[in-house]
Parts: sequence; structure tokens; C-alpha cells
Amino acid sequence: MNIEVKAILISTLLTFIGIFNYDCIAITLPYLSSSLDISSVFANWVYLAFFLACSGTGIAFGKITLKYGIVRSSIICVILGIIGSFLCLITINPYFIIVGNMLHGLSASGTFATLYVFIYRKVSSHKVGYGLGIATAGGFAGSLFAPLVGGFLSAYLSWIWVYFFTLPFMVLTLVLLLTFDEEWYDDVDLDKIGIVLWFITMALFVYSITYLSTTRGIILFIISIILMSIFVIYELKIEEPIFNFRVLKNHLYALNNFTALMTQLVKCGAIFVLTLYLQYVGKFTAIETGLLIGLFALVMMISSLFAGRLSDKYNPVNLTDYGLIIMCLASAIFCFINHLSIYFIVIALVLLAIGLGIFETPNKKILFESSKEINVAGSSAFLSTIRDIGSLLSTAIFTLILNIFINSGNYWSISSSLMFEIMFIFMIITLIISLISRFKYKKIVI
Repeated sequence: MNIEVKAILISTLLTFIGIFNYDCIAITLPYLSSSLDISSVFANWVYLAFFLACSGTGIAFGKITLKYGIVRSSIICVILGIIGSFLCLITINPYFIIVGNMLHGLSASGTFATLYVFIYRKVSSHKVGYGLGIATAGGFAGSLFAPLVGGFLSAYLSWIWVYFFTLPFMVLTLVLLLTFDEEWYDDVDLDKIGIVLWFITMALFVYSITYLSTTRGIILFIISIILMSIFVIYELKIEEPIFNFRVLKNHLYALNNFTALMTQLVKCGAIFVLTLYLQYVGKFTAIETGLLIGLFALVMMISSLFAGRLSDKYNPVNLTDYGLIIMCLASAIFCFINHLSIYFIVIALVLLAIGLGIFETPNKKILFESSKEINVAGSSAFLSTIRDIGSLLSTAIFTLILNIFINSGNYWSISSSLMFEIMFIFMIITLIISLISRFKYKKIVI
């Protein structure tokens, strides 16, 4: 197999597996809870286990994978994913599901740090955007198949079969990695204090988001923000931090991490809110809702492939702005969610998918190529963590809105409309900042 093809295939499979394993959790939870007769609180931790493991170790893996080898680390992470799947298949004890999903989270966290390294190391420079586009499409494919395959298997066979689905892909990836002839590593020091501090910070952050409607949740959320500030200050003072925050002085790099944060917040918020709105207000069935969300992922997958090609030929800075403009248009339409027919909802959903697809790949290319101070693994790990924070923030905002209007008779309609209006404001602010900065950074090295 051609080395470029193998590198792109490994990156694509790693992205697909990580995103699928995360997105399928929400699909299986109702069936899992019923089958194992577990409480909603316990079931919630099945979901949080993945998120905690992924976000709590994301930044650290940028250095860990580089120290012990990119290929070797990827192999270990895939093996952890395989073990996690088998633990989820063993239903003797429900705690096995939590541990299994936590291993999936660790696996995804590590591979998200390494997967783009294969493309940048082995794919020709004029094809990097093409490779990134395919890998990004692999992630969108995971988002596409998770609700469709996960919902079908859970409803008509058993939720257990969902954990069988990615096993062949993980085995194939493991074979490709074991036959990979090269290795990349660097003798870097690991900031153990920083690693522990970040994990504690994210553990409190993830936990507080779940209980943000309570006084305890608010206090823990504030503590997590304080700890996050302490972590950044500490990392700026030591010589070998787990992430070099000084790189954020590069305004182009900082800007594109900010836009990645905002677009992830809007993406997760829009899909989460729309999924609930269609079922509770629109009276759509779970299968009908899943098909619409599947359409969203399919359009993102296709548009990201085109965006990857375009980013090799045109300035990716311009492409990200075009994506943001289309996302703003979609967000504006969603503000009128309570007055829209299903046809306009589909139009807005498709526009949002096109905007995200156009934005994602060029954004990654800018991030990896605008920062020479850190390696691709470190940049990829930081981007993964930024996206996790965006997802958590969208959950926190919608949770607060629901708690405000929970006593209203039509609180789902009011809450959904307000959430879309807030996201539209976020998108407008993000676009304005991006366009203003664009005049200062008209060109980047491609």
C-alpha cells in the first residue's frame, strides 16, 4: 500500500472510531438503562466517563505521545479502545460500562493527538489539505453512522451490538499501525504536576456542568475556572510545560482556536437543541430525528472533502470566513425555529452543515501551519481540548436556560428559541472578529 494512502487511511480510521464511540453513547443510553435497570444518574456517568477521560488528558497527550513515539502511542491507544469495547460487552456489572467508556475516552484523546501527524509526516505538502479533508470527513462519517447504526442496532437487536460495530475498524487500524515502518518521537520532559492539575480541573469542570442548576454545581464551576487560571499561570512559568501557552501570542493561531471553540459550541448546541425540539415540540419520532441528524453529518462529510481540496489551492483563511458566513446565515434562520416549517428547518440544517464542512479542514490547516513553536501532536491535542470545552459550554448554557423556563408551559419552545438566538450572537461576534483580523493576516504559508 502506498505510504501516503496508508497515512491518510490511519488518520481517517482513528477519527471515525473516536467520533463514533462518543456519539453512539447518547443513542444507547436509554436502552442500556432499561436493560441493566440503572438510574438516570448512573447512566449519566456512562456518558461523562468518556468526556472526562478525553478532556482531562487531551493536552497532556500532546507531549506524552511525542515522548514515547507517535506510532507506539497510537497502537497503545487503539488497544485501549479494543479493551474498552470488550468491557462494555461484558454486562455482568454496570460499572464495566463506565470503565469501558473511560478507556474509549482515553483512546480517543491519545489518537486525536497523533492522527494528523501521519498526514503531515507522510503526505506531500501540496496534498496536506486533501488528506486533512478526508480525515475530517472520517469524523463526520462517525457522526453520521452513530445515530443511524447505533439507533437501529439498539432498537432492533441490542445496545450491546453497537460496541461490536467499531471493533473491526479498530483491528484494521491496529494492523496498519503495526505494519507502519517509521516512528517519530522526541526526548521531552513531562510536566507531571501540570498533567495532574489539568485532570483535576477538567474533572471539576465536567462534574459541575452536570449539576450547574444547583449551588454545589455553581461553586465547583467557579473553582474549576480558578484552577484553570492557576494552571495557565503555572504553565507559563515553567520551562517544559505540557502546552506552550506562549504560542497564543501568535494572533492567527489564537484566533483560529477561538473560532474552533465557537463553532464547536454552536454545532453541539444546535444539534442537541434541535434533536430535543423535534421530538418534544415537533412530535417527530426518534428514527425521523436520527435521519435528519444523519443528513446533517452527511452534508458535512461531503463539504469537508471539497474544502480539503480547496485549501490546497486557495488561502484557507478566506475559506474559514466563508464557512463562518454560511453558519451565521443558518443560525439566523434557526432564531425563528418556532415559526419554521420542517422544510426551512432542513434548509437551515443543511446550511449549517455546509458552513461547518467548509470551515473545519481549512481551520485545522491554519492551526497546524501557523504555529511553528509547537508540534502537530501538541496543536492537535490542544484543538481537541478546545472543542471539548466548546461542547461542555453549549451544554451548560442550555441547561441554565431550561432551568430558567422550566415552569413555563411551553418551556421547550421558549428555551430552544433563546438558545438559537444566543448562538446567533456568538456566531456574529466570531465572524466580526475573524473578518477584522483577516486584514492583518491576508496570507499564510501553505
